[in-house]
Amino acid sequence: MQVSAIVPSELDSEYEGGHEPGETGTESQQGAESDQETRHVVFFRKVVPPLAMAQWAASTTKLSPLEPSNDGIEVRAGVLQMDFANEYIGGNVLLGGAEQEEILFATQPECLVAILLAEKMGPTEAVLIAGARRFALHQGYSGTFAWGGPAPHDSGPMMSMAGKNVLDTQLVAVDALQAWSFEEGPTAQYRGPELLRELNKCHAGWCSLRAPGFETLADKRDLDTGGWGCGAFGGDAQFKCLLQWAVASQCGRKMCYHAMGEMSPGSALSSLSEVLAMVSSRVSSVGELVQLLCEYESKGLACDVSVFDFVMQELEARTAIYD
Repeated sequence: MQVSAIVPSELDSEYEGGHEPGETGTESQQGAESDQETRHVVFFRKVVPPLAMAQWAASTTKLSPLEPSNDGIEVRAGVLQMDFANEYIGGNVLLGGAEQEEILFATQPECLVAILLAEKMGPTEAVLIAGARRFALHQGYSGTFAWGGPAPHDSGPMMSMAGKNVLDTQLVAVDALQAWSFEEGPTAQYRGPELLRELNKCHAGWCSLRAPGFETLADKRDLDTGGWGCGAFGGDAQFKCLLQWAVASQCGRKMCYHAMGEMSPGSALSSLSEVLAMVSSRVSSVGELVQLLCEYESKGLACDVSVFDFVMQELEARTAIYD
C-alpha cells in the first residue's frame, strides 16, 4: 500500500457560531484498492476559539435528542464517531494498548497516519479523520481484546469531499482530562475551570466546519459517543454524560450515548433513562443544564450526592417552588 500525504492550501472556512478557524488539513491518498476505485482519507486538525463560562451558561439553545443504548460504539456510516483520545493521538496503540482509541486505530489502521501528522493536542483542539475504513473485527476490551476476523470489504457508502472519493465515516479524536491525576483527587473534575475545559474541548471536536468542497463536515450528523474519559482516566460517567449532552445540543447534533453495559441495574448509569426524561421535560436550554453542572461542586458534592441524584433533586425542588 502506497500512502502519500498532501497539505492543502489555506481553506476559506469558518465555524458555526461566528468562530474563526485555526484549522489545518492534511489529505492522505491511498493507492487504488481495485481497478475501478481510488479512495482517500482526509485528516483535519481543528483549533476553535474557546467560549467563556458565561457564554455557556447563557446559551438559549434547546437540548437536542439523546438516544441511550447499553451497547458499545460500533463503526457505522453517516455519523460522527467519538475517539476517546489521548492528548497524543493514538495513545498506546503501538505499545500494546487496547482501550477504546487503541482498538479503533488497530481495526482502522489508516488512522495511524494521524500519529505522524498531529502533535500533542491543546485544550481547544481536536483531530477529525474522514474516510477511514475498518479492516478488522475485534472481540473483548483491554485485557480481553482479540482479533475477531476480517471486516467485510464493503465498508459502506462513499461520499465526495473536495472532489475526491471518501468513505462516509467521520471519526473525531477528543482527549479528556485525566481525573485521577489531579492533586486534589478526582473531585477536582467538577470545578469550574475543569468543566469549562471539557465543554470547550468537545465543542472543538463537534462544531461544524464550513469550507468549500467539504460541505459534509457542516452537516448535522448524529454523534456516537459514550463514557468519554470515564475508563482509565477516572472521570464521572454521570457528569460526563450530561456535559456531552449540553455540547452536542449546542452543536445541533442528536447524541447517541453508548453506555457499554453501564445502564444495567446497579451500574453508574442505571438511572439514565429516568434522568433523561426529567431533564428533557424540565430543562429548557443548554445554559440551564450547564448551570446545573456548575452547581454540583458546591451543592451536590458537598452532600455526597451523585450527579444524577443531584440533578433530579434540584429539578424536583424547582418544580415544587413554581407549583
